[in-house]
Amino acid sequence: MAEPTPTRTPKTLTDLNRDWFDTAVAAGAFEIPWIKDLTKLISSSLRNNFDWLGVPQHDGGIKLLDYACGNGVVSMAVSPSVTEAIGIDLSPNMVKAYNMLSQSQQLSSKLSAIQGDLLSPSSTLQDPNFFNFDIIVMSMALHHVFDTQLMINKLHERLRDGGVLVIIDWLTMGLGRSGHGYKHRNDDSEGRKGEGENVMTAGHTVAHWGFCEEEMKSLFENVGMVDVGFMEGIEKSKVPAEMNYEQQMFIAKARKVKSH
Repeated sequence: MAEPTPTRTPKTLTDLNRDWFDTAVAAGAFEIPWIKDLTKLISSSLRNNFDWLGVPQHDGGIKLLDYACGNGVVSMAVSPSVTEAIGIDLSPNMVKAYNMLSQSQQLSSKLSAIQGDLLSPSSTLQDPNFFNFDIIVMSMALHHVFDTQLMINKLHERLRDGGVLVIIDWLTMGLGRSGHGYKHRNDDSEGRKGEGENVMTAGHTVAHWGFCEEEMKSLFENVGMVDVGFMEGIEKSKVPAEMNYEQQMFIAKARKVKSH
């Protein structure tokens, strides 16, 4: 009698994102032209608007949490303005890319990343060093999270009183159901190595097709945050250029209330 086929546990959205972004690094995603352009836009927008973010100043310097850090675009952009940056990402390959970039720029003494998930934190993430951040930035990642309110709550917990939470993501307008993607070099339509170029999409990892200002305001205010700000007049991005549509990025911010 044949043994029964083992039941395969369905992958969670977290698993899908971890797997996909590990593959993205291996496939050279950061060399794709539209992704390079997007990272430049994120970097310049953060640097040019850092004062607008309103990060609290104190004698201890500025401590940044770069959550869903990828290869460190946010950390690198604001490194001249912060004393310490800690990156956390689901993907081991993203963490490796972050730390390699930090080392190559001789910034490893103040910029470092580890693998982790604040929605299911390991004992390591309970260490006091992973709390009391002056600023937390989550860039181009909230749309990959199913329970956005829980995510905002978890990030809020990691801020010091008066600290600022910053979300960078897409406005709801314009992003179609096909999902964002990139050219997967020398892969065929089945994902095998070949001679052609075909689009490898991340649609299966996306939980939300962008956010509007009112949604972000509600997410912040539901956890008691104040001084909400929203900036959307940013240059449009092609996502990707080969698919001929554009998308608008926004920066949203809010402050954790100081306890009395």
